[in-house]
Amino acid sequence: MVAIMVYLGKKNTKHRLLKLLHMIFLDKLKAAEKKTILKQDYDLVLTPVMEEELTKMGSLALGIAERAATEGERRGIKKGEKTGEHRVMEAIRMLKDNMPLDAIIKKTGLTLQRLTELKALL
Repeated sequence: MVAIMVYLGKKNTKHRLLKLLHMIFLDKLKAAEKKTILKQDYDLVLTPVMEEELTKMGSLALGIAERAATEGERRGIKKGEKTGEHRVMEAIRMLKDNMPLDAIIKKTGLTLQRLTELKALL
C-alpha cells in the first residue's frame, strides 16, 4: 500500500493541479458549482458516477469540519469550566483566609458581586 500526502496550502497558487485539488476538497462550494468549474476551467465533464463521488467528497469534508468544530468547542467549554472552577476555589480559599476583596479580585478576576455571593455561602 502506498500513501501520498499533499499539502494543499493556499487557494491562490500558481499550480493548476493544487488549485484543482483545493477546489474539490477544501472549497465550500456546492457540488453543482464544482461541476461547473471543472467543466469551464479544467475541461472535465463528469460522469454520473463521478458526480456522485464529488458530492460524497464534499459532504465528507463538511462533516469532518463540523465534527472538528464541535470537538474544539467542547474542549474549549471544558477548559473554561475547569479554569472557572479553579478561580472560584482559589477565591473561596482566600476568603477563608480573610484576604482583602480587592486582592482577591485582582488575583482571580472574579467580580465583587461574585465574591460577595461566595462569602455569603461560607
